[in-house]
This record gives sequence, structure tokens and C-alpha cells, in this order.
Amino acid sequence: MEEDCQTYVKVCVPCQKHVNLEKLPTQDIHSINSPWPFATWGIDLISMIHPHSQEGYKFIIIAIEYTTKWVEVIPMKLVAQEKATTFL
Repeated sequence: MEEDCQTYVKVCVPCQKHVNLEKLPTQDIHSINSPWPFATWGIDLISMIHPHSQEGYKFIIIAIEYTTKWVEVIPMKLVAQEKATTFL
């Protein structure tokens, strides 16, 4: 009987479309451990944004601290080393 059910489900299109899928991650979840708070940061430069802001800002630098999820953001009109260095 089980084999008959498996065969039927394989050819039944509605059964395949409406199946309850498991929503589990494909890999084990591992936490990010840091020995010190504020020790691990992710930094990203978002390139040319459209439309530009009314003040003329075209770029955004974002820094995220992974432990506390603290976010720092600055808009920039031009990608300049001085502005990025001051931000960091």
C-alpha cells in the first residue's frame, strides 16, 4: 500500500504542488562568536544610487557590528578617501 501511495504521489501534479515543504536550513546553524564586543565589523560601499538624493548624495557607506547589530551609515556625494577614512 505504501508503494502504491508513493507511485500515485509521483504522478499526481496537485500533490506535488501543494506538498508541505520542510523549511529547515540545509546546514547546521552556527553562531558567530567574538571574544570582544565590537571586534567584528562588516563594511560595504553601496555604489551609485538612483535616483540621487535632493542634496546630491550618490553613494552610501554602511558599517555593521555583528555582535550587537549596531549600524553606522554615511551618505557621500563622491567616493573620497578622506571621507571614508574619517568614517572608519
